Amino acid sequence: TKSGWKSINKGRIVCVEALQNEILVRTTKQCLKSRQSMGFWAKTLTDPQFFRPHQSFIVNFSYVTAYDRQMIRLRGGKETAFMARRRYGEFHRAYQCWLKKAE
Repeated sequence: TKSGWKSINKGRIVCVEALQNEILVRTTKQCLKSRQSMGFWAKTLTDPQFFRPHQSFIVNFSYVTAYDRQMIRLRGGKETAFMARRRYGEFHRAYQCWLKKAE
């Protein structure tokens, strides 16, 4: 952030969003403006629980409550993320695989 580095547990990251010229890291408790690029976050959040369904979003499967071909609802609809049409099939397969491993 502009005020300095903050350490965040990956498990608490709900999503990362590119909004206009800002990168927002949404956690379970707060929303932080990151000075890092979306590329940085894509390289950092490589765990199977994270997926990039759209160029503007990286989501944490742990917080997905519903999805369709256009939108992903996170935390019971408190947050939403766009789904690129061409990424839906890959998202669906990755999410189903993640659910099986999480059981």
